[in-house]
Amino acid sequence: MMKTWIALAVAALAVVPSGRAQAQPRSAHEARVAIDRRTENLKQSPALARQFSPAQENAARALQQRVPGARIDSDLLTGAPRYVGSTREFLTGAGGRGGAVSEAALAAVPASDEHRVVKAFLNEHAALFGHDSRALDAANVTRDDTSSSSGFRTTVWQQHVDGISVFESVLIANVTRHGELMNVSSHFLPDADRAATAGTPNRHALVARPKISATDAAAIAASATGLNVSSAAFSVGKSAVGAEKRQTLNSAHLVGPGWAKLVWLPMGRDSMRLCWQVSITTKVPQLERYHAVVDAETGELFVLRGLKSDIGPASYNVYTSDSPAPFSPGWPTPSAFQPPETNRVLVTLPALDTNASPQGWIPDGGNTTVGNNASAFRDRDFDLVPDIPQPLGVGTNRVFDYPLDLTGQPISYAPASTVQLFYRANWYHDRLYQFGFTEAAGNYQNNNFGRGGLEGDGLLCLVQAGADLGFSDNAFFIPDVDGVPGIVAMFTFSSPNPNRDGSLDQEVVIHELTHGTSERLVGGGVLMNALQSRGMGEGWSDFYALTLLADPGDDIDGNYATGGYATYQFFGLAENYYFGIRRYPYSTDLTKDPLTFKDIDPTQADPHVGIPVSPLFGGSDPSEVHNEGEVWCVALHEVRAALVKKYGGTIGNSLVLQLVTDAMKLAPVDPNFLESRDSVIQADLARTGGSNYDEIW
Repeated sequence: MMKTWIALAVAALAVVPSGRAQAQPRSAHEARVAIDRRTENLKQSPALARQFSPAQENAARALQQRVPGARIDSDLLTGAPRYVGSTREFLTGAGGRGGAVSEAALAAVPASDEHRVVKAFLNEHAALFGHDSRALDAANVTRDDTSSSSGFRTTVWQQHVDGISVFESVLIANVTRHGELMNVSSHFLPDADRAATAGTPNRHALVARPKISATDAAAIAASATGLNVSSAAFSVGKSAVGAEKRQTLNSAHLVGPGWAKLVWLPMGRDSMRLCWQVSITTKVPQLERYHAVVDAETGELFVLRGLKSDIGPASYNVYTSDSPAPFSPGWPTPSAFQPPETNRVLVTLPALDTNASPQGWIPDGGNTTVGNNASAFRDRDFDLVPDIPQPLGVGTNRVFDYPLDLTGQPISYAPASTVQLFYRANWYHDRLYQFGFTEAAGNYQNNNFGRGGLEGDGLLCLVQAGADLGFSDNAFFIPDVDGVPGIVAMFTFSSPNPNRDGSLDQEVVIHELTHGTSERLVGGGVLMNALQSRGMGEGWSDFYALTLLADPGDDIDGNYATGGYATYQFFGLAENYYFGIRRYPYSTDLTKDPLTFKDIDPTQADPHVGIPVSPLFGGSDPSEVHNEGEVWCVALHEVRAALVKKYGGTIGNSLVLQLVTDAMKLAPVDPNFLESRDSVIQADLARTGGSNYDEIW
């Protein structure tokens, strides 16, 4: 239960408002690039942080009087109410009546308006938001997703000016099937048009003809990543489209095409600059995708973010459990003993769920590890192009049965590893589809079958990524916005002899795939950047790997290592099936896993003397994202344990996965721990009427 780790620490720990990857030991792990000149100024001068105005404070107090336990958080840059919700009840009753919406406000919005409750709420609380429902009428709906089982609807509006999106300025509302407003999260500027004029006085001339071109902006972004190139190194592969002048970018220095488009960048509540948002994928020193925001008039780089998060029928000969040597739960105490290897299983199926994959994993006429959801291939030179032809299925039944001898080096069984990664990526796609990660929710598919979302973004799954260039002992996921393919890269692990292939460790694979899920679901698909939200990204990834691979009869109070197979002899680690790649095994036993909420704060973290800790990570920074992720994962694991004890393994595991997936959709942009905790409680309130409140809280 979350209260074990959070309730006792919340009074002592100052939670900073929100402003990935299996990895090498953190001391050797390079931090992900995250530069934002706007928030850096706030950190240097906290007095500049935007607080609620007196009018907003009065409006917030009035709302809290009407909704018991209402939580209202502000955005430090713009002062927008970034999260409004309560764990005790919804913001309104059924049909939008009661709570924070009066009958008069509801009656003022036509009953035929599909967003009636949201608009009535904004009209009633315009003093808090700085605008009323007309801001929605002037915005674009970028996501409209109704969860099939729980029935709650997530709608995301994108603010824009002159037909150009305002960077990360979204309003997210969640409404139950009964018309109850669950929560609202906003990054809207009160008057975006006025802010554009104030920050960019020559805005109309600049929109028509930016002084900095898209290729100029790409060169500026590339230079900031360490590539010394000029704009001449880039060419426009597809001409500018629409008011945003969206275009593709090609360069010999990039892996695959990049893209650029115009955006308005909020500099505060009342000012915006016209900028280019650029996405490029570089190869040196490692494969990495960057998003940059460059001023379209001056060329100043305001934002630079690395996105990588480290770590018909056909038949597939694969490992259906955790790894070639599955052992979950792991040892009760640190132990160097290794479990025996198991055999693969020949699995024959068109797809795990043909509703999720209507064409099957491989379409009719196809006979390689390429499908609508994923393309898997060996890529030892890290160029996103298959090194050799992708594995072929044999015969009319398309049997993918390649030899695998674990006494040899991974290159000798690369086709078998490719089949394994293709199988698991598709299996994961179908399982998460069942929990609501669908086309409309932003999943990864080349063809969305007219079911919403942006298509053309099936996963690229790299086997033995970069092995010929010396890359090893890692795995990562590179996300991007809906409509742009994600990249999952599985490395070899070099410590044991022979080396081990990360594609065979299904805990590592699912960890990375879940980065793709959380980045698309949380905050309406605005990619996560704040430290706590990125830490939770690591925690969600560990949790889904732990829970999706669980058998109903597993000891819920056992010890669970993450990535035990891949991490054998990892930097000398012998107790891989106890610690895995984390400081402690995941456990409900505080004498085995002692972490609580305060352990994300370097000033309050407990050394937990006397409790065995991994020799690899024992002294690492508590606020490092993987360490924060451990705290979030064990919190979710305790919820899972409580639900399994209440309902049994099959129902309990399925329910907790559903609640956590729902909760991602309910979370604001860049949530902190408390906001994400509240989202889990709200998810249960929507699905079960709050019958599991005690188990969660």
